[in-house]
Amino acid sequence: MSLKINEKYEGKGSLMNKYWLILSIIIASSYTTVTKAATDDQTAVNRLLQLITIPTQASIDEAIALGSEGSTNKMRQQYVFTVLIRIGPSVSGDAYAKGILDAGTASSINLRGALAYLAEHPTPWMEPYVAQYISPANDGSVRSMAAYLAGKLKITAQQSNITAVINDETVSDFRLDAALGLAHISSGDSFNTLITNSTLRSSDKSLIIKYNQFLSATDADKSEQVRRLYRSSQTILAMAAFNYMLANNKVDLLKELSVIRPDDQDQAVVSNNQLKAMLRMLGYQVSGSFATPQVTSAPLI
Repeated sequence: MSLKINEKYEGKGSLMNKYWLILSIIIASSYTTVTKAATDDQTAVNRLLQLITIPTQASIDEAIALGSEGSTNKMRQQYVFTVLIRIGPSVSGDAYAKGILDAGTASSINLRGALAYLAEHPTPWMEPYVAQYISPANDGSVRSMAAYLAGKLKITAQQSNITAVINDETVSDFRLDAALGLAHISSGDSFNTLITNSTLRSSDKSLIIKYNQFLSATDADKSEQVRRLYRSSQTILAMAAFNYMLANNKVDLLKELSVIRPDDQDQAVVSNNQLKAMLRMLGYQVSGSFATPQVTSAPLI
């Protein structure tokens, strides 16, 4: 996902709020804002902003309906996928993204948004879209997100294509997505050298190398780093730490960091609504007693 966020935003608000900021610009990092001339589009955007906070199937259906009306408004297209990503993986969201990618005729924002949505819950059926959209025939913003999805899917055979996106200066700041994808399938001196020698921004290079160091660390080292990174002002690092705890059922760390707590019946529950939203967005759920809690993949909505 594109993480080109002005530094003034970093460190402000909760992890959920900061990640929502990323999602709000993830799909159209450098695109224009909503045009005042399109009243219907403005109404749609306002409604999509509301739907982000209402995690129901009805919200998903309404967001998809607003995205299916054929509007060319960039902000409207962007926020449809922001809603789908924020609410979390869903059967209808998968179908909507798949339909856009299968047709291949949508705008670059819609194609990028569909790939970004898939990258939040990577599964093997998504692999053909990497090969289809990482090629130079596509817009750079789309190629970069396909490269990110390739990394999330750990498709090592795409490493050379991901590297090509990183080295393509015409892709501009969207190349950060490709670099983050590469961090999932490469490490060590070769990775560091590639990133260091690239023409990415210096701040991005530092972030990517730290991200890769966390991903490639041993389990014991990751558990130690989580305590520091979970509250990091660099949102991508904080999210990596959070996702690691969930994906690996690190319940002791989740307790220690007050992500989960006991309810009145000593059952494990997520501590607040923002954290609940984070778990839902990442596709996880918590169950069991507080003494023996379990983090498992949540079924698709």
